[in-house]
Amino acid sequence: MKILSRSQVLELENEVINKLDISSVYLISLAADAFVKYFIDYNYNINNKILIYAGSGRNGADAVEIAKRLVIKGFNIKLILIETSSKPSQEMMICSSELPLSIDFEHVSRIGLIEHIIPEHTILIDGIFGTGLNRDLEENLEILILQLNKFSSIKIAIDIPTGIFADSGSKGVSMACDHTVALGTLKMAYFLDLKENKIGQLSLAPIAPFNRFLEDIQTDFEYIDSEFVRNLLKPYNRLNHKYNAGSCFIVGGTFGKAGCILLAGKAALRTGCGLVTLHVPGSSANFIQGAFPEALIDPDINPNEVTRCSIPPKINSIAIGPGMGLTFVQSEMLKNILKETLEVPKVIDADALTLFSQLDHWEKLIPLNSIITPHQGEFDRLFGTFNNHIERINFMKEFSFENKIVIVLKGADTVISAPSGQIYFNNTANSGMATGGSGDVLTGMIVSLLAQGYDTIDAAIIGVFLHGTAGNIAKEKFGFRSLIASDIIDNIGQAYLTLD
Repeated sequence: MKILSRSQVLELENEVINKLDISSVYLISLAADAFVKYFIDYNYNINNKILIYAGSGRNGADAVEIAKRLVIKGFNIKLILIETSSKPSQEMMICSSELPLSIDFEHVSRIGLIEHIIPEHTILIDGIFGTGLNRDLEENLEILILQLNKFSSIKIAIDIPTGIFADSGSKGVSMACDHTVALGTLKMAYFLDLKENKIGQLSLAPIAPFNRFLEDIQTDFEYIDSEFVRNLLKPYNRLNHKYNAGSCFIVGGTFGKAGCILLAGKAALRTGCGLVTLHVPGSSANFIQGAFPEALIDPDINPNEVTRCSIPPKINSIAIGPGMGLTFVQSEMLKNILKETLEVPKVIDADALTLFSQLDHWEKLIPLNSIITPHQGEFDRLFGTFNNHIERINFMKEFSFENKIVIVLKGADTVISAPSGQIYFNNTANSGMATGGSGDVLTGMIVSLLAQGYDTIDAAIIGVFLHGTAGNIAKEKFGFRSLIASDIIDNIGQAYLTLD
């Protein structure tokens, strides 16, 4: 699903208006219909008191039209019309010119915002500013937003929370919403909110005419949804046997970190490859074989570390890094493996990335058909710090394009950059997955998909999506607080079933 910039959203709206010969007010009415459908489908209680804030622009016009429709549905509405500019938009003037008597509304000037007494309601709908925001909020409006953020009300943003810029996210004070209802299209800002989660739960309210023209808009940014992943999956071959279902080789598990490679290996097998070989320290071999009888074990000559290994023939993919260790010996082994297996697709993670960060020109060591999977801390150690997340994303976009590798930047909204220059966003994960070993599970899943013959970008996309989906299924069973990495592995099969 395409993710659009602010200018592309405006381009799309103008295209719809001009090609279909409709007015901007009619388009706003369609957007309001889409929002109200979401609202009704979500089963909000009709007895809830709903407070709607509307600014002077198009987002405010959306809010007014939504208020009209919710009143007709029987909801108790209080509408506050805020003067956010010296002159309201033409759409706002038309939409607010004939408000039904059943709507309790009042006008509030910019000067009067601070003195205005805000009634607390069960639900607050934010229609003050949307994607059209192109300036910092005035001080009076910032004070209002800070007051509203203190309310315990369920807060729902129309298209985008007030104070968040469509292309760059939050730069200062902004509305902290529990839900954001995207009108017709996804915007970049939804995926840039790393710390405060002002977007909340994201829902897309489709606007039918948009779909006709979206195909013509070129964008480098895509959102990963179930339909997208379903189309990437290969049909299951009932004639498969373990030797043609793919064979992967995973290196790691230095003494004290055996769990890392155990999690990666189990995840790899659960994701569907036929054979998993684990290269581990000699003293860990018996323990790991007992804990994971389905795996092949390749013990290192060193009892406590992985120091050197010879990759067997007929290996289809390699993962290196989970619990591998951080000494000079592991650094040399990493270089040797990369040099000796140029044609074998790889996932490079965890300790291997930390070792890279200690080397000059480490990017020259990475062969084509490689995937690196840093979290934000590892990413910044490799590439330096960035002023904001959009800078980081643009950098990884260029780096992947220039070096022809895939980067999986792990986080609440995982970002994947392709050698083509395309960027993919995934948000199937949940906060319970911020637990030790979760990244090792993802490494195992991706290396398994590589072994099964998926190319690097498809393996990364499918792996990240299934990883998050399995985590969400586990969350429903155990809750956020009790979820552990093994729970993700146990639900990989269920994650696949959601795509059948």
